[in-house]
Amino acid sequence: MKLQIVQYLYSGFDNILMSISQILIFIFGGSMVLNKKMTAGEFTILSAYYNIAISSIRYFFDIGKQYQNVKVSYSRIQNLYNEPEEQNGSLYIKDINSIGLDKIDFSYNNKKIFNSFSYTFSKGNSYSVVGLNGSGKTTLLMIILGLFQPNSGEVKINNISIKNLNMSEIRAKDISVIEQNPTIINGTIISNINIINNDINNQSTEKLLKNMELYINNKRLSEILNMEINDDIENISGGEKQKIGIARALIKPASIYIMDEPTSSLDKESNYFIKTKIKELAKDAIVIVVTHDEEISSICDYCINL
Repeated sequence: MKLQIVQYLYSGFDNILMSISQILIFIFGGSMVLNKKMTAGEFTILSAYYNIAISSIRYFFDIGKQYQNVKVSYSRIQNLYNEPEEQNGSLYIKDINSIGLDKIDFSYNNKKIFNSFSYTFSKGNSYSVVGLNGSGKTTLLMIILGLFQPNSGEVKINNISIKNLNMSEIRAKDISVIEQNPTIINGTIISNINIINNDINNQSTEKLLKNMELYINNKRLSEILNMEINDDIENISGGEKQKIGIARALIKPASIYIMDEPTSSLDKESNYFIKTKIKELAKDAIVIVVTHDEEISSICDYCINL
């Protein structure tokens, strides 16, 4: 918020300077031409020099705005460096059959989110997680992923405490996540899809995507893999951005699929594709879906209402 205020101030000064100086140059130049103290040609030259001078001044305003951006980025990088290193166990499980939550207590900002919460997720089933905003749906996913540590209680995978497991490796190899707002980088669509799938080459990605009913600009995703996406994501919509995130997650073979509001920005056809995919994935994996979509919730085998 502070950064936005500073940027608006710099932009405001910039625009005010431009407007006032333009008015003054035309008043001064116009009066000089009318009083025959300056020719029209001289006024044209004066206007050209004025534009050069203003461009130089605006350059320094741009430096101020860029400095604020760099300052915020540096602060974020420092925060990342100051994050405590994750403590991983040494065990690795390839075939995950169950996730158990045993009497989980969790509080955030002195607010109790979970109180002795227990549940077991089993392979071959799909689970919808529903509830009001702030009820702990996303927190539950973070606890399952081992990214949030409960105040008490235990999380187990195949009856082994995740404290003894190498969760970094398990997340990288055996858990696939569909985010509500996936991160998109500058580059092609295929580079965005393969960003977390280093073991999959472009040809394999294209082959897998041919079986996915995902479209961008009325073209199947597999047909426009070399389409460039710019830094500001101006050439794709929020729904298309979400489709790229879905494709990224689904081409990764996993034992656990976690979906956070996977249909929030999707069109009707893509929504239907996700429903079909949930049923298909649940045959050989654990599928957990956080959703407000009653249709998605209804097709899952079990519903957890927080």
